[in-house]
Amino acid sequence: MMNQNSPTPKTTIVVIDDDPGFGRTLTDILQTRDLHVLAFRDPQAALELIQKNKPAVALIDLRLPKISGLVLLEQIKDCSPDTECILLTGYASQESAIAAINLGAFSYLQKPYDLEQLIITVQQAAHKHQSAISLRQRTADLALLNRLNHAANRGASTKDLINILSQAVKENFHVFATSLYLLTPDHNHLEIVHTSLEDMFRDKLRQLIGMEVPPVRLPLQRLRVIPAMIERRHPTLMQDPEEIMRWLEDFTETKSLPDNLRPIMRKQIPQVARLLNLAAVLFIPLFAEDELLGLLDFTSQRPFSASAVKRLGRFGEQLTAILQRKQAEEALARISYQNELILNTMAEGILGLDVLGRHTFVNPTAARLLGYGAEELLGKPSHSLWHHSHADGSAYPEEECPIYRTLEQGTVHTVSDDVFWRKDSTAVPVEYTCAPLIEEGEIIGAVLVFRDISERLHSEAQLKRLLQQVSAQSQQLSEVMDAVPEGVIFLDNDHYVLLANRVAKDNLKLLADASVGSQLQKLGRVPIDELLTPPQGKERWHEVRYADRIFEVTARPISTESQQQGWVMVLDDVTQERIIQQQIQQQERLAAIGQLAAGIAHDFNNILAVIVLYAKLGLRPGDTPPVVADYLQTILDQTQRASNLIQQILDFSRRSVMERQAIDLNRFLGSQVDLLRRTLPESIEIRWTPLGRQAMAKIDITRLQQAILNIAMNARDAMVGGGQLTIALNTITIDDSEKCPTCGQSLAGTWHAISFSDTGEGIDPQIMPHLFEPFFTTKESGHGTGLGLAQVFGIMKQHEGHIRVQSRPGEGATFTMFLPPIATTAEPLPEVIDDVIITGNGETVLVVEDDDMVLEALTLTLEDLNYRVLSAPHGRKALQLLEQHRSEIMLVISDMVMPIMGGKALFYALKERNFNIPMIIITGHPMEDELDQLRREGLDDWMLKPPDPQVLSQKIAHHIRRGRSG
Repeated sequence: MMNQNSPTPKTTIVVIDDDPGFGRTLTDILQTRDLHVLAFRDPQAALELIQKNKPAVALIDLRLPKISGLVLLEQIKDCSPDTECILLTGYASQESAIAAINLGAFSYLQKPYDLEQLIITVQQAAHKHQSAISLRQRTADLALLNRLNHAANRGASTKDLINILSQAVKENFHVFATSLYLLTPDHNHLEIVHTSLEDMFRDKLRQLIGMEVPPVRLPLQRLRVIPAMIERRHPTLMQDPEEIMRWLEDFTETKSLPDNLRPIMRKQIPQVARLLNLAAVLFIPLFAEDELLGLLDFTSQRPFSASAVKRLGRFGEQLTAILQRKQAEEALARISYQNELILNTMAEGILGLDVLGRHTFVNPTAARLLGYGAEELLGKPSHSLWHHSHADGSAYPEEECPIYRTLEQGTVHTVSDDVFWRKDSTAVPVEYTCAPLIEEGEIIGAVLVFRDISERLHSEAQLKRLLQQVSAQSQQLSEVMDAVPEGVIFLDNDHYVLLANRVAKDNLKLLADASVGSQLQKLGRVPIDELLTPPQGKERWHEVRYADRIFEVTARPISTESQQQGWVMVLDDVTQERIIQQQIQQQERLAAIGQLAAGIAHDFNNILAVIVLYAKLGLRPGDTPPVVADYLQTILDQTQRASNLIQQILDFSRRSVMERQAIDLNRFLGSQVDLLRRTLPESIEIRWTPLGRQAMAKIDITRLQQAILNIAMNARDAMVGGGQLTIALNTITIDDSEKCPTCGQSLAGTWHAISFSDTGEGIDPQIMPHLFEPFFTTKESGHGTGLGLAQVFGIMKQHEGHIRVQSRPGEGATFTMFLPPIATTAEPLPEVIDDVIITGNGETVLVVEDDDMVLEALTLTLEDLNYRVLSAPHGRKALQLLEQHRSEIMLVISDMVMPIMGGKALFYALKERNFNIPMIIITGHPMEDELDQLRREGLDDWMLKPPDPQVLSQKIAHHIRRGRSG
C-alpha cells in the first residue's frame, strides 16, 4: 500500500507537577484539544524526556519538592531551547513572574487558572514553538537549495549535486540512500545516475550476492511500481513492506544486469530487505513542465513525516530545475525566475551576503522591512546600514555580531530578540537565522532569514489580555491581507464569499456586483465553476476581462486531510502590465523595422537617384516631346512618393538625419497655420491660439512640418462634412505620476504643448492602442499606407518629445505634441530657395561614387549643368586625382558608404593633406551621428539621395563661389 503522507503527529505537551490529581486533570483537559500530553511528578525524569524528545510545551509547577520551578525552567531551556515553558503556581509573586520571563518563560499563570486562558496560552506557545522549528527548517532548506544552485552555477556534475543533497538529507532526515534515475533518450528506461548508499550497506550487499552491482537501467514497460508513481506526478511514499519487496524485485527485471546476477538478486531479495531494514522509500518523479526527466528516491530506516515528505519534495523540485537547466540551457531564464519568485513571495525577509558581509540578494520583504530599495542595498555592507547599534542605541561592534561570526566560523546562528535599523533610523525588532554558504569546505557567504517580531513582542507585553489580543491579531491579519496588492478571496464549498481583502472587495464589486456574504455565480462573463477548474494546457491563470481591464484569476482548494473546506482565489489586475508589454512589443517592432529601413535605404535611394537624375535630364526644355515629358513627370512624381515612403519609414524608426535649430514655436506655427489654410478644404475652419510669449524649442523644421501636416490630414479625414480644427500652443508642467500612453515613459517636467483638436467623429477605443503602429490604417485599400501617424511618433521621439491622443467616439480627437523647451534666442527661419537651376562656367567637379549607375547619372547631370566632371569609385582613387588636378578641382561630391575608402575617411584625408576644397556628401543611408560630427569638424554640406538637381545645382554654385572668395 502506498501513502502520500504519514499521519500528522500530535503536538507533545509535558506537564510537571507533584500533585497527581492536578496532573491528571490537566492532562484530560489538554487531550480534549487533540494534544499529546505526558505528565510527570519527577522533575528529573521529565528533564530526561525533554532532552531526548524536544516537546513543544512544558507546563511547570513553580513549587516542586526537590527543585525550584525556576531552576527546572533554566535546565529545560539549556537542553531544549525551542521548548516553550509555562509556569503554574498557586502563589502570586510579581518577582517570580519577572524571573520566569527573564529566563525565557512563555507565560506565567496563577492557580486556580481560567480554563479558556490556559488553553489559549498553551496553543499560542505550541504555535510559537512550531513557528521557530518551521523557520529553522526553511532556513536550512533554503541554504541547501542555495548551495545546490551555487554548485550548479559553478559547473558541478550531477554526481556532485546528488552528493550534496544526500549528505544534507542524511543529517536532517535520517536518509541512508539517495538515488537518482534519469530517463534515457529513447524514453523507455530509467537509468541510475548515482546512488549514495552508505558504504557499510554496499559492502554487505556485495558480500551477500558475491559481486558488484553494475549500473542499472530499468525498463519502464516491465516495471510494476514506477509507472503508477510517474503517472501521478506527485511524491509517493512507500511504507508497505510488500510494496517495498516489489520495488526490489523490479531490479531483477532489468536487462542491464548480467544473466548470472539476475537470479541471484531475485533469490536474495528477502535477505536484502532484511539487511537494509527498509522502513520507507520516498519516490519523487522529476517533471519539467510535461516532460519526465527522471526519478529521485530517498530511502530510510525510519518513517517519513508529512513535513519531511513536503520538504524532500521541494528538494526534488529544485533538482528538477537544475537538471533541466543542465540539459536545456535555454530554460535557464525561466528556472531562475521561478527560484527568485519563491524567495520573493516568502513572508520572511531574505538577504544574501558575501564573505565581507555585503548584500548579494534582497527579496522584496527584506527591502520593505528595512525601508530601502533593493538597489540601495546590493553591494553595500550590511552591518553599517542596519545592524550598527543595539536596541538602546549603543554601538554594536562587528566582532560581536552573530552574522559576522557565521561568515567567519561557518556556523549557524539563530537570534530570537534583536533589532535591525530601518533607513529612517527607526528600529524594527526581529528574530533571524543566519546560515553559512559553504562550497568545497570554503565559506562563500551566508543567507539571512528574518522576520519582524513586533507583534509577538506586543503580544507578550499584553499577556493578561488574551482575548483582546486574539481580536487584535485577527484585525492585524485583516490588515495584512489588505496590504496584499492582489485580491484574495476565501469561498466555501457553495461559493459563498467568506472573506476578502480590500482589493478583492473592489474587484468583486466591479466584476460581480458582489460582496462578503454573497454567493458567486461568475466573475465578469466567466462562470465560477470554470474559474475553480485548473486552466488547460500550460496556463497557470484564467483570464477575466471587464471593460478595459484585465484580471488573472487562480484558485486552489482548501483541504484538511480528506475533506475539502472551500477555496482560496487570487485576482490580479494585470491591465497595466499588459499595456506595458504591448508597448515593449511595439518598440521592438519599431526597432526591427527601423533596422531594416536603415539597411535598405542606401541601396534603394541609389536606385531612386538614378531614376530622378535621368528623368530630370529627359525633361530639359526643348529636348523632350510633350507626351514623353508627361511620362517622365509621372516617373518623377512616383519616385517622389517612393522617396517620401522611405522617409516615413526612417522617421517612425527614428533613423532620419535631423537638422535641428532653435526656433520660436509661435512664429513657426503661425506660418504652418497659413499653409494649412491654403491646403485644407474651405469647409474646415482653422483656429490658432498662440502662447503670447516666446516659446523656444530646437526642431528640425522640415520634419516637424511633416508631422503637423500628417496630423492635419488625419483631422481632415475625420471631418468628412467639414468642421473645426483648433491649434493651440501652451507651456505646461506635468508631475511624476503621469505617463505617456503611447510609449509608457514618464511625462514629468515642463513642455511646450502643441494641441490639434478636431470636431470629427472621434476614435474607436479598439483602435487607440494601434494608432501609432506602422502600416495600421482604417482607410480602404489604396487610400493610405498607415505610416502617417507612425511617422509622427518617430519624429517626436527624435525631438526627445512625446505624442498623445485623447478621444471619445462622436466627440472628436485631440493630438498633443510635447516638445522640450530651451533657453536661447531664435535662429532665423531658413530662406525658401527659388525653384531655379544654377549652371556652372566649366568648373571641374570631382564625383566619388561606387555605384556605376549613380555615378553615370550624376556625371551627366553635372555636365548638363556645364561642369567638367572627374570621377572615382572610392576615396583612395579620389585622392590620386586630387593630387594630379589640385589646381583644377573646385568641389568634391562624395558618397558616404563605399568600399576601400568611404566619404568619411576621404573627408579626414582632405583635412590632413590641407586640401582647401569644398566637399558635399550625398548619402542614401541615414547616419545622423556621423554627419553631425563631420559638420562640427568642417564638412561644407550634405544631401540625401535621391538629390534634387535644382537643389544640387544651387549647393554646388554656392560652395564653389564661397571657395573662391575664401
